[in-house]
Amino acid sequence: MKRTLACPVLVSLILSAVLVAGLIGCGGSTATIKFDTGIDKPVVMLAESQAVPPAFNPGAPETIIYGNGLIVQKKDPYSYIAGLSDGANVETVLGKLQDHGYFGLKSEYKTKQPVAGGETTTLAVNTTDKTHKVTVEAGAKPAGWDAIVSTVRSAKTPDMTPYNPSKIRLYATEAASVPASAKVKDWPGLRDELKNAAAAGSKGYEVQMESAITIWVGLQAAFKQGNFQEIYWKTNDGKIYTAVYAFPIFPGTTGQQ
Repeated sequence: MKRTLACPVLVSLILSAVLVAGLIGCGGSTATIKFDTGIDKPVVMLAESQAVPPAFNPGAPETIIYGNGLIVQKKDPYSYIAGLSDGANVETVLGKLQDHGYFGLKSEYKTKQPVAGGETTTLAVNTTDKTHKVTVEAGAKPAGWDAIVSTVRSAKTPDMTPYNPSKIRLYATEAASVPASAKVKDWPGLRDELKNAAAAGSKGYEVQMESAITIWVGLQAAFKQGNFQEIYWKTNDGKIYTAVYAFPIFPGTTGQQ
């Protein structure tokens, strides 16, 4: 049976600094990048957003790389995998980003006219000294951008296993009525979680630890069955909720759409 990774088992890692030597640009000047090897803040984080319903988590991180070598990757809106390598893997990624000119890019590339259905990609790199963040709209890619994004997406370890976030932001709306043909499922978590999420409205309600994992796994199973947005969820007090979804929160991320 494969292990399922969760955030709490990793938080005891000790912070330290790692030096990465590389070349920036064509001039061949040597630079040193410092980054922390803990998981309180990602070293590299790639996210894409698109005009799709919030239930599909369009702004959730696609790839996260931590300084201790942990790599987390998104497979679908409710499925992540992760693997633990070592600092050398992080060094390799940063070196390739240097080679492709990432650190010389502007912070934002926008189109004059938005591309219908286009994706906006944001890549952030947190070094000890500063945060580098580049946002690129569809149709406005700078030179080398595809290679930069591919470098992050291709970062993997040989033992990538299912990863369930131990912190989520839960959203829900109490249903005023339920269509006779509606698909109604029993809520896998506690009734107060949906009650609090509905009361919080667009801010969502934060759930942590085992409760978060239980909800995430339940929503993941429902998502795989299809027609996720049409599902109604019933708690053990008889109340029914709709528009239920969860946004994953990873160490060092805000957990906001």
